[in-house]
Amino acid sequence: MYAINRKYLLLKMALLACVAYGAVHVALTAAGGATDADNAAMQGDGLQQQLPSAEMLLRGESQEAGRMLAALEDDSQAEAGLQLSLGGGAPPETTRTVAAAAARQAAAQQAKLSPITTKKPLTVREKVKEITQCLDRPMVPKTQQRGDYWVLYNYVRADRRHHCYESITYTTHADYSFLDNLVPLLERWQGPISIALHAPGTDFEYTIESIAYLRECTTPLVKEFVTFHVYFSTKHVPKEVPKHDALFQEPYNCSQPPPYLNVSSENMYKAQKKLLYPVNVGRNVARESAQTNYVLPSDIELYPSPNIIEKFLDLIAQNTGPLLSKNPKVFPLHIFEVSANQSVPETKTQLKEMLANGLAVPFHKKLCPGCHGVPKSKEWQSANESNGLHVFHVGKRNGRFLIKPSNTSCENDICTRLQGN
Repeated sequence: MYAINRKYLLLKMALLACVAYGAVHVALTAAGGATDADNAAMQGDGLQQQLPSAEMLLRGESQEAGRMLAALEDDSQAEAGLQLSLGGGAPPETTRTVAAAAARQAAAQQAKLSPITTKKPLTVREKVKEITQCLDRPMVPKTQQRGDYWVLYNYVRADRRHHCYESITYTTHADYSFLDNLVPLLERWQGPISIALHAPGTDFEYTIESIAYLRECTTPLVKEFVTFHVYFSTKHVPKEVPKHDALFQEPYNCSQPPPYLNVSSENMYKAQKKLLYPVNVGRNVARESAQTNYVLPSDIELYPSPNIIEKFLDLIAQNTGPLLSKNPKVFPLHIFEVSANQSVPETKTQLKEMLANGLAVPFHKKLCPGCHGVPKSKEWQSANESNGLHVFHVGKRNGRFLIKPSNTSCENDICTRLQGN
């Protein structure tokens, strides 16, 4: 708008210059006719010298005014195009304030027409991360004394690392004679396992050979998911304990039978020295070394239901009902035994059929039924299989009622029982 007003101002100036030029020309002509011949002859040459200078000046100003008008015309066309692209077209008398308001209105209209961006929903693991606010734990090999025992933490590490919210760690313990259970357990679990192995004296060598066989000669899942810790009494230290990075320098001969197969307990160092099995040391070492926030402490001979990791994390991500409680929570799982010649059931429906046929019984029913009794166990067995995993019952511990540590333990008197398949 400023450029258009400037155009009309210069146009007026050009017109005034033309009028001034005509007035001077007329005045000079009239003055020449009024004088006598001598004065005309004497002044003629001077006047002729002045007139061309005046004409050139006025003509120069006129030409300059013309060039400026041409330039203003170009500016006017450019501004008109700019106004057209902005939806303007305001007349020359429109002020800059009005033009700015029009521009703001156009921008607001454009914003209304722009698509609304929606926030991407969180995944299950992102929700678990947000709920737990957990921190990742390093997996560093180290040797520490724990009471009367030396512990080689993270002695043989899994290749895969996990964020604290990413999975659940199955924590367990054993000596090398029980390692035939590891592969079937891992095939059902399909997640990280932290296992503490008791290996005093000469049992240490067979333990290391068993680990090598499992990593090199069985499923790749062992290398991917299983971290081995080794511990032994300070009074029964092996003759040689290699550093963690000096293990497995040579490929293992997989044509040989597994070192843990058909082991006679009488031939083990532990039996010969009449050593007690330090079960709680193994449990605690495995649990404390887990990378994940959630752990399933269990025995190596107990096989979990398939796909339980995904179902449990989905339950945590829902964060409803009893899960909203700020108190620490544990989630006990039912344990059952099946006959040696029977396959482990895949679903709760299959389990109920085996219970009805006597092919499965509650864990240690004949040995110590009170050791594994849990509230609402009959109701749980009667309930039909459900989709996914959800809370079946919330119990409060009273008096001396305890839950066996090998399954789980209750903190702050809150125990949550799960229902699922």
